[in-house]
Amino acid sequence: MGFLSDLFNIESSQFKTISKPTAIKEFSTENGNLKVLNELLLRLNSNNKRQLVNKEIIAIKMGLKGESTVDFELRNCTFPFLYLHDIRIEYDDLVVQIDYLVITKKYICVMETKQLLGDVNINKDGEFIRAYKSKSGYENKTGMYSPIEQNKKHVNLIKKILKDVFDADKVPVKSIVVMANPAAIIRKTYASKEIQNQIIRAEKLSDYFLTLNNDLPYTVLKEATAFKIANYLKEKHTPINIDYQGKFGLLEKDFIAESNSTKENIKKELKILDSKVRLPEELIVQKIDIVPELSESDKQMTEDLKVYRNQKAKEEGYKGFQYHCVFSASTIGNIVEIKPQTIEQLFQVRGLAQLKINKYGNDILKITRKKIDNDPHLIKEMKSAPIIENKEDELRNKLKQFRSEISAKESIRPYLVFSNQQMEEVLNAKPITKDQLSHVSGFGEIKVEKYADGIVNIFK
Repeated sequence: MGFLSDLFNIESSQFKTISKPTAIKEFSTENGNLKVLNELLLRLNSNNKRQLVNKEIIAIKMGLKGESTVDFELRNCTFPFLYLHDIRIEYDDLVVQIDYLVITKKYICVMETKQLLGDVNINKDGEFIRAYKSKSGYENKTGMYSPIEQNKKHVNLIKKILKDVFDADKVPVKSIVVMANPAAIIRKTYASKEIQNQIIRAEKLSDYFLTLNNDLPYTVLKEATAFKIANYLKEKHTPINIDYQGKFGLLEKDFIAESNSTKENIKKELKILDSKVRLPEELIVQKIDIVPELSESDKQMTEDLKVYRNQKAKEEGYKGFQYHCVFSASTIGNIVEIKPQTIEQLFQVRGLAQLKINKYGNDILKITRKKIDNDPHLIKEMKSAPIIENKEDELRNKLKQFRSEISAKESIRPYLVFSNQQMEEVLNAKPITKDQLSHVSGFGEIKVEKYADGIVNIFK
């Protein structure tokens, strides 16, 4: 058997030398093409050409933002694997550019990342149709190249390399398209099951990998071989420098004359020209007419949250604009608006899901509670607020508090303890025994066993 006996049918599916997701080629915001484009933008004097260059810059930055989101999710997966970011491979007269590639001991997964704006509809023929609103409010629809078909080419080349170089054609190679923009709505009801199963939201990556790991019965890669494959692909990475002058048809007349191209003059020119460069309609964000003025305490809370976020980003190894992977500016704004005081209230904040609340929730609450305590106006309002005399409200608040404590303890969403509707039914029943609670809708044997003591004590 020789090499094949080492390669296949190994008992352990876990890596021994690593205990977490490990980047063989890690994510980086450094992008050579972006540097070239920015330099071109500084030197151009043609508005039309600047618009083309600016559109390309936006596309690259959006792509990096999506890949940054995926990198965050990969790094926070709960089991070890190897992964590579942004590998361009030339092999046997074929060329592919792969956003992410994950290697486990049971399978390899090739990932295409999409940071799409607007809605995406996938019809029964597998065609992708984007829908977005223009600045004027009209809905535009446009077809797009299928990322499923695009990734098939990537998968086929990886399979060929596995067979030719490693004699490992039995290794399952999975293809997924990762939707990195949480605001995008993906409609795939009419698509085939095969396509539906290949489209994954970024926040679901960990669940996808765990499910796949459990579904595949055999360990097919030895640890040393997994590392060899990863390092081989890293070494095969061949970056390309795009000739943007040729791509955009730039001529000598399109550039600022050398005699006028001092740094200061270019900056002044840019300030004037930037206001004239229009973004593609689908990228235009409508301006908000009225921006509410923040109070001094809210400004301080915002600043404290930014400092905390940036500190965490640095501790976790994020660079450049990757600090948004901790939480974004819009999430900070939502925290300041809601001023959460409990774990349950944190779930009301847009951009804070279970994982982030587990990691950062207690620290966020320290900041928001501190600002509440230090705000004399809020203290006055709280002190002057009427005391709850309604017994029903008091019981409801106790149930909410109990639910929040269980939610934090078990690291689950509050509604999984019991929903608001179930809480109202508990209030109506006012159970004082386990048997009485078991007759409340939604409280089966497991929930009664787990939560009965805490709930019935509220009503005794």
